[in-house]
Amino acid sequence: MHPAFSVLFFTVTSGFGYGFMLCLIVLQQLGLLDMGREEFLLWSGVAFALFTLGLMSSTLHLANPKNAWRSFVRFRTSWLSREGVFAIVGYPVLGAYVAAVWFGQTGLWLHVLALVCIALILVLLYCTAMIYASLKTIPQWHNKLVPPIFLTLGVSSGLVCVGLAKGWQHAELSITALFFLGLSAILKLQYFSSLGKPTRSSINTATSFSQASVTLFDAGHSSQNFLQREFVYEVGPKTTALARKASLTMAFLAPLVLIALLWSKTVTDYTQLAAWAIVISLYVGLLLERWLFFVEAKHVVRHYYDKS
Repeated sequence: MHPAFSVLFFTVTSGFGYGFMLCLIVLQQLGLLDMGREEFLLWSGVAFALFTLGLMSSTLHLANPKNAWRSFVRFRTSWLSREGVFAIVGYPVLGAYVAAVWFGQTGLWLHVLALVCIALILVLLYCTAMIYASLKTIPQWHNKLVPPIFLTLGVSSGLVCVGLAKGWQHAELSITALFFLGLSAILKLQYFSSLGKPTRSSINTATSFSQASVTLFDAGHSSQNFLQREFVYEVGPKTTALARKASLTMAFLAPLVLIALLWSKTVTDYTQLAAWAIVISLYVGLLLERWLFFVEAKHVVRHYYDKS
């Protein structure tokens, strides 16, 4: 699949924003977030800016961005439509929670509103994952590991943003971040391993002819077409292998090591610099991870062009 940068930016940046907002709410409700009203408003604004930039960029790869509104009208059958609807609903709901904190509101209703916000963000991350995982025509995406990977990466992104905002002195934050980053790494390694297994997809399954062997005599075109540009995107195995190693190192290994060093107070003179390094390393690593997510995806239409 062709990896449009706008889609890579959308999924990673919005994941950071929603994950950051999720962690701010959860940690505050658990009493683990030592943050005043002004500071909470500031970092909530950063989270809003991140997922807004991500959502806006999602329209840039469309041939006619003005038609993006059509994605909202198929809520019952489309995960893309569900994501769009929940994203729009999220603004007033999340905004109401931030306003309630700003005005010093407390009580049961605030806890209920927090639960609604948490559920909404998790549903949004799940909908984003299911846009890809629901596509049976792309076996690499139609994988049970895709939704948990998107969810754990969203939470991991949010935790490293909280670490940047509040520092890594709190043991609870460090342990939780190490757990989710480690879990994300394990799931991603399992996903990479699953891609190496043989697929049942073939020219026979693509054409629905199962009683005889199908042979492709002619591709049926004289020049490159849209399907080839978007669905028959070729990257060499050496490039893919290098990108895998780089993404695993930057998205998981480097942040895990830096968080462990900050938690153990091994690094004391450059704590803020290390906190920035964790966020930047994870962000760039996830851009690489999402690029691989696309280039390693093989649409069954490739069989019409004699591609495995």
